[in-house]
Amino acid sequence: MIELDIALLKAVNGLSVYGLDKAMLFLSGTLTWTPLFAYIIWQLIATHGKKFGIYAVLLASLSVGISDSVSSRVFKPTVQRPRPSHTEKLQDELHYAKDNNGNDYRGGEYGFYSSHASNFAALTIFVLLALPRHYRLKTILIIATLITSISRIYLGVHFPTDILMGWFMGGMFGYVFYKLFSFIKR
Repeated sequence: MIELDIALLKAVNGLSVYGLDKAMLFLSGTLTWTPLFAYIIWQLIATHGKKFGIYAVLLASLSVGISDSVSSRVFKPTVQRPRPSHTEKLQDELHYAKDNNGNDYRGGEYGFYSSHASNFAALTIFVLLALPRHYRLKTILIIATLITSISRIYLGVHFPTDILMGWFMGGMFGYVFYKLFSFIKR
């Protein structure tokens, strides 16, 4: 499994072509997706009414916030799995995008599991369940989740298994908070 994880990482990270570094850094940024997040807030309120829409926004936000905290403050410091960019055997074999200061973008020290993947998965699952008829929005959100996750592998800051675990954990948080929303809405 470790060999497959490294092979997939190297395949995605090795796709380096002109302009892709900047695109992946951009797609990996939270501010990039702000218009999508604003539209989701608007749709939750428009679909569920002001009172329950605000509950939906709060619970979706909590699912993302708790997902992020569990990843960053529990798993990463406990598991202490180095990111590929901080793995001694791999760090010299990977391609790194340059950040705005001209430095190699390598992320923090630990990467298991991906907060980006987990946060997007939490939001995606919550929205898929809370907005069942909004097919275009759901499609866009699934694509955004995939693109952001792939960008993290491309940038060399996550193994594919970091992403898979992030999707699983985030999906779980999204589902639990949607169930709480359903209970409140009853």
